Amino acid sequence: MIMTAVSVLAAACCAALAVWNIVQRGKLEQQLVNTYDALSRKERECDQLKDNYASVCKRCERVYADYEEAATELEEARKEVEEARQRTEAVQNALTEVQNIWNYVGNANGQEEVS
Repeated sequence: MIMTAVSVLAAACCAALAVWNIVQRGKLEQQLVNTYDALSRKERECDQLKDNYASVCKRCERVYADYEEAATELEEARKEVEEARQRTEAVQNALTEVQNIWNYVGNANGQEEVS
């Protein structure tokens, strides 16, 4: 009888241990599923961040290209302004020469100098 009770108790312990193992394995499997889901979410977040980074880089490249184009246009405009300034100066010098000649011719004819 004691042997039977010990056998039943041992069988019950084995059954309880088997149930406990099944429960623990279920918990571990659920943790594994949760970890996999979290990893998948993080992977999607990383992919989205890479896409965002690539998009920002493309925008930066476009902005830089626009900046270079604007800098080139500005330099061309500065050259045009300098050329216009030089032409204006040449015209002013020519007008001064004309005025000087006019004044000289007027004085040569006996007229008063015109200022």
